[in-house]
Parts: sequence; C-alpha cells; structure tokens
Amino acid sequence: MKRLFPIAIVLAGLTACSSSKALYKNMIMQNESWSFAWESKACMGTCAIYSAKLEGNTLSFQGIRNTKFVGDTLLENQNELNDDLASLLEYLKFNNLDSLYQTEGAMDGPHYVYHLECTAQNSIVDKKVSTLQNEPEKLLTLRKWLNRQLQKKGLL
Repeated sequence: MKRLFPIAIVLAGLTACSSSKALYKNMIMQNESWSFAWESKACMGTCAIYSAKLEGNTLSFQGIRNTKFVGDTLLENQNELNDDLASLLEYLKFNNLDSLYQTEGAMDGPHYVYHLECTAQNSIVDKKVSTLQNEPEKLLTLRKWLNRQLQKKGLL
C-alpha cells in the first residue's frame, strides 16, 4: 500500500495538465539543479520545530525542538525521496499555490514555509509558500507527507 501512493501520484501527474510539467520531469533527472526546503516555525507548544532541505539526493535536517534528532545531520542517497517529492509537487501543482497568510515574523502560532528552487531546461523557478496552521488541503497533504518521510528516517 505504501508503494502505491507514489505510483498513484506519478499517474495523476502524467495525466494532469500543468504548464510546469517539464520542470518536474527534469527534477528527477540526474545532474539537474534543484532544492526544496521546508520548515516549521514559531510554535510555543509541543509541535516540532525544524528545518529540512532536499538538495539533489542529499537531505539536510536541523532539529531545533521537540524532534527525535536535535542538531544538524546530512542523509545522502535519497533518490527515492527526491523522485517521490518531485511527483508530489507536480501533482499538487505547487507552483500555482499562494501563501495563505503573510507570516513573515509571525509569532502567534505554528506556521510552515515551503521553498522550491529549480533550474532546468533554461527555466528558473523560485517559489516560496508560507502558511499558518489552518492551511489549505493541498498544503496539509504536503506537510503530512514530508513529516512522514522525516519520521521514517528517525528525525521527527
């Protein structure tokens, strides 16, 4: 069942009409330059505070508070995570999402920041999406998926 989710995402991505489809296809090719960073910020309770970045096939993680791993670590050879994330971002049409709230510097509750940087086939994408905890379904899906991946690696 766990392996069916990425396959379903790929199939949905192949049938979806997206102007950036070529971009995501290039993200899963070797030697392409792209990174996706995400972080949880400004939580005064028991939620995890961390930042993570997948750059190529290397995952860097900084656990700050309420995480299983506190500190900095690098996990290399994350090919499967790389490919699955590219497919999920295409499926969710990440480049079309907007920030839910202006959250820069907000301290009144947890908020999340997602940042995609990519250079592929002479196109450059620099997309940042920020949201508070009451996020739209697509961002909630992305956050839950990313957190599951970090949990599988013993980081959250």
